Amino acid sequence: MNTNPVQFDIGAPGSIQVTGDREIVITESKAEKAGRCSTYNLFFYKGRFRSGTKQGFWIEASIFAYHSEDAITLHNRCTSFHHPYVMRSLGYGRGVGAYSDYTFAALPSFRETLGEWVVEASGAAEMGRFTEKFIDIVSQTVKGMKALHDHGFHCPSLRPKHIAIKLENGCFIAQIWNFQPFSSDMGEPKGWRGLASLLLEAACNNGAGGDESVEIDDLCTKMRSGKLKGLDILKHSALLTVQQKFDNVIALNLHVLLNCKAQPKKSSTKLAQTQSSANLAPSESSAVSTETYTLDEYLDKLHTETSSRPDFMHLKRRGNTPNTFRKLLDEIRDVVEHEDEYIPPELTKRFTPEEMLGGGRAIDLEQHLRAAWPKSFLKMQLWAHDPDAKLQK
Repeated sequence: MNTNPVQFDIGAPGSIQVTGDREIVITESKAEKAGRCSTYNLFFYKGRFRSGTKQGFWIEASIFAYHSEDAITLHNRCTSFHHPYVMRSLGYGRGVGAYSDYTFAALPSFRETLGEWVVEASGAAEMGRFTEKFIDIVSQTVKGMKALHDHGFHCPSLRPKHIAIKLENGCFIAQIWNFQPFSSDMGEPKGWRGLASLLLEAACNNGAGGDESVEIDDLCTKMRSGKLKGLDILKHSALLTVQQKFDNVIALNLHVLLNCKAQPKKSSTKLAQTQSSANLAPSESSAVSTETYTLDEYLDKLHTETSSRPDFMHLKRRGNTPNTFRKLLDEIRDVVEHEDEYIPPELTKRFTPEEMLGGGRAIDLEQHLRAAWPKSFLKMQLWAHDPDAKLQK
């Protein structure tokens, strides 16, 4: 099946003959492009569809045109089962007269695709993390892909234009309209690696890169390697809201208090032996970089992520910066539970209209914590999800 609908000048809007008591009408002769994104073009015709008698109700539709029988194939796939995040075709038909070589598929009306969210300044990410609106769109897409896999389909060549974005009652709805049949002899259903590439592109194009975006990089790396797929993707911290991340910190700290007793300190002799092991020959030390730890093993090790506290924390915290994961977890827990006392001064500043127009933007509490301890903050999220997981140091 050719996944790309064609575009041509129909000449004049008119009715397209279809099989049975259904009618498709193209209301504008020139093809329109879904969204403003030039990188992921998808062309369609504005039109209407109705089924049954001539007294039936018209439904606004986006109409795809194909040179071959692909509209029929598209319709059959998009009506094989029902799911809120998989597009359902309204009907199909063949053109009349000069357009008899074309087939047409009528889909529920939409004007944008995921391509609108992948490009620069789309609102997919800000402050080094995905926005809640984008997280919601990704969540719907993942659920749609999982439903496709459950019904014998997959997305081996997933592109942003294959996911329609509709606006219903003020909410964005993502629906996959392009997918292929899948059978068990093909191995595992494909699509997760393609989605990971789209997420990484959206993040990079919207300033979510570098050390502050370690969690996004971790998510995409695991999806590309096949370690993370299906609905488990949605449990990763890169796709959680700020409140969910803070709840994870509190839950993990409670788990540690109840289940992970502090380990006794090593004697000075043992400590010296431990420190001297850091001076191993390259062939010996290379194995250490891949060493993994459980939560219980890692809690009281000397902290390897050197960082000073964010400036705003020095107003409330005294003493040295935490030097173990256990102490850091407790400190961040305290910040989260008393967040009103720790809110950065930037958030309480009143911007003038000129400052707002000039791009004045505050940095919030979660970004401060994630920027100060990116790897440790990610570990807290991963261990909150699975306290028994083994993570690299």
